[in-house]
Amino acid sequence: MPPDNVRSLAKVARQVNVPVATGERIHVRHEFREVFELQAADVIQPDLTMMGGIAETRKLATWAESYNVMVAPHNVGGPVSTAAALHFAAVAPNFKILEHFNDFVDPFVSDAARGVPAVVDGAFPLPPGPGLGITLDEDVIAAHPRRPVHLNLFGDRWHLRGRVEERV
Repeated sequence: MPPDNVRSLAKVARQVNVPVATGERIHVRHEFREVFELQAADVIQPDLTMMGGIAETRKLATWAESYNVMVAPHNVGGPVSTAAALHFAAVAPNFKILEHFNDFVDPFVSDAARGVPAVVDGAFPLPPGPGLGITLDEDVIAAHPRRPVHLNLFGDRWHLRGRVEERV
């Protein structure tokens, strides 16, 4: 169903025995109202980089908590997004899990934002430094300007993000 058809999502949620999640395409807090009121989802997936940051997403999480809804941030924005999501996770009592794609990026992406901790035993520690706990390397960023990328999630080996598969 289209992600903006909340009534249909609520109908599905009433018929299945698995948690239903939605929200990665909702970018304004008040647009979650219908999801909450119709009990259309057990988990919402706001994207901190599109929602207005940590503070705005925290307000949404507080609202979701009053409806017994968990929060699993949509996080495909790279290491800065991951650092912000980790700080959000530390203060949201209804945090469930963090989507994480940084292991699939080119090495320069991690070099551009040093300080994001690695996953250890299935969990992240918080970045220890001030602010988000990361340091941007503007030289690395300048050497790798943004370029358009099409990711076909239904294609073979989509997880390689266009890179050649490494042989072991």
